[in-house]
Amino acid sequence: MAQVILVVDDDADIVESMRDFLECEGYAVEVASNGHDALTMLERIGEPPSLILIDLLMPIMDGNELLAELARRPSLAAIPVVVMSAASTIAAPPGVVVIQKPFGIKALYDVVKHACAR
Repeated sequence: MAQVILVVDDDADIVESMRDFLECEGYAVEVASNGHDALTMLERIGEPPSLILIDLLMPIMDGNELLAELARRPSLAAIPVVVMSAASTIAAPPGVVVIQKPFGIKALYDVVKHACAR
């Protein structure tokens, strides 16, 4: 069975490009357009995803709020997370990798492969 990656981003073009690429690489992809939707999805599913890719700037619940909620919930805190951000001054919480937007396919592939291998 394919590893599942949850992409949390409100930019439909970015999400579609990432979905296409990740599915071509053999991953199953779930999508949420904000942190609130991501939490709802995570609470509903039985098996957690192998990785969560999170944008920081989103409506309703942004990436920082989502990271805080994930850390508060023991069942979700162990899921590897990669933050996608255009801001170069982001200080990632411990254990969180940051990939700078815009990023290339190779950079995405490398970070996903590494995170899913944990």
